Amino acid sequence: MDEKLLESTLVGVTGGLGAYAEYVALAAATACPVPDGTTARDAVAVAAPGAIALGLLYKAGLEGGETVLVEAGTSSVGTYLVRHAKEFGAGRVIATAGSAAKRARVSELGADTSIDHGVAGWPGELPGVDVVFESIGGPSARQVLDRLTPGSGRMLYYGLLSGEPAAVRAADLMERGVTITGCSGPGWAAEFGTRYPEMLARLGSGRSEAYIDSTLPLEKAAEAHHRLENRQATGRILLIV
Repeated sequence: MDEKLLESTLVGVTGGLGAYAEYVALAAATACPVPDGTTARDAVAVAAPGAIALGLLYKAGLEGGETVLVEAGTSSVGTYLVRHAKEFGAGRVIATAGSAAKRARVSELGADTSIDHGVAGWPGELPGVDVVFESIGGPSARQVLDRLTPGSGRMLYYGLLSGEPAAVRAADLMERGVTITGCSGPGWAAEFGTRYPEMLARLGSGRSEAYIDSTLPLEKAAEAHHRLENRQATGRILLIV
């Protein structure tokens, strides 16, 4: 490993395994220096969700002026999708959120329109949409598919906040001539690895920022999980040793 790298403060991504340990082994490729002028806390908050959001935005291949739907716009990844979508060519950004406070938040982040995804049948409020960043899953994904632009619409599927897989069949895609891309698993690792240092560079240069809901000591991990499970957080919750 580069000696200069060893002398730096590093931020690393564990892939969801081992982060609560006092020490953890990481592949060198997943350890990046904290940018100058940036705190380690901000770097930790941005690294993983920001890299996923960048990967999704590049994968979407926005062509300029398209209408984009970001589901769960105040989630850790959704926040960065809303923040950077227009930078990547979106003309209009629609974001969903589950409370009035969260809908106000997505507007602050740059969404043109917000929709409450807690209301039954919410996809019926959508206009035509060119690109959907699908993170809710379940039956609403099928309803959202009906709003995709025939022939060119794209759904990028990366989460299932509902706890259910997206209820979309191959035949549903054929009817509208649209595409769905799964953005997870081993095939996504290379994309994530590329965007991870890029996101930290954006943070260091001021082209992005850290969205931190709260910081808690490690012994309050249960409280952090409670907040996440009850969807109370609008940003990252950091556990500090």
